Amino acid sequence: MDDEILSITSVEKLEDLLRDHRKRGDRLLLFKHSTACPISASAFEEVRAFSREKPEALKMAMVLVIEHRAVSNAIADRFGVEHQSPQVLLIEGDRARWHASHWDITRDRLLEAVADKP
Repeated sequence: MDDEILSITSVEKLEDLLRDHRKRGDRLLLFKHSTACPISASAFEEVRAFSREKPEALKMAMVLVIEHRAVSNAIADRFGVEHQSPQVLLIEGDRARWHASHWDITRDRLLEAVADKP
């Protein structure tokens, strides 16, 4: 896994990440990835391409939804965004400012999302 993309393997790790994110006041990109889905594999390549160009202050994390379904469910519940896989959520403060799923996850769309100001 890329060093730029943190792996979230438990709800506790998710809570720690979100708490730290709020303290720093930066933005966070969460990627929900299914290791059994070819669409998700394509989205992962797009996320990896984006990670090489992303703003330095943007933190990135990934959840493997099959292996860590409780974490994926916690993200859906916390941010009120129905679970999809693959899916990305751009978190600012306590809300998901933007999200996309499936073929809408592209390097270009991710770059546009982080360039937009709320």
